[in-house]
Amino acid sequence: MPESDAERTEMPQMGDKDPLTTTTENTIFALSPDQLTNMTVVDPLGNEVGKIKQVVRSRHNETIEAVIASGGLLGFGAKEIAVPIDTLELSDQHYLEIHASSEELKAREDYIPQAYVALEPSDKPISEFEAVEPVPADPAMDASPPKRMAPE
Repeated sequence: MPESDAERTEMPQMGDKDPLTTTTENTIFALSPDQLTNMTVVDPLGNEVGKIKQVVRSRHNETIEAVIASGGLLGFGAKEIAVPIDTLELSDQHYLEIHASSEELKAREDYIPQAYVALEPSDKPISEFEAVEPVPADPAMDASPPKRMAPE
């Protein structure tokens, strides 16, 4: 017997939700590096700790990380640090929350650009970047001596 309109319930379809307003776990992975760039990062108390400058992958362990510029004045003197992307949580107010204080972030090591590679294409959702995608080697980071060709 066919259902009446009142008895029908529509099931949400994949992709129906706006990733900026959804509060489900791991929603940040639905966003692209372009969407995350320049988003404000706040601590658990709502205090601003910095802004996302770039989303990168570590050459060492291939984790996806967000580069946060913290501190400074008018963009000068800001410290850049890299934090694993899964330590950030998207809020309803279109900012990201990190469970660390600004003091804890300042105590982290500085971001070293040569240790990372930018995620490309930057308009692709983070969830589509595979952990097994090869990270191009940086010749400047290679400490091994150059290989010599055998004489012919």
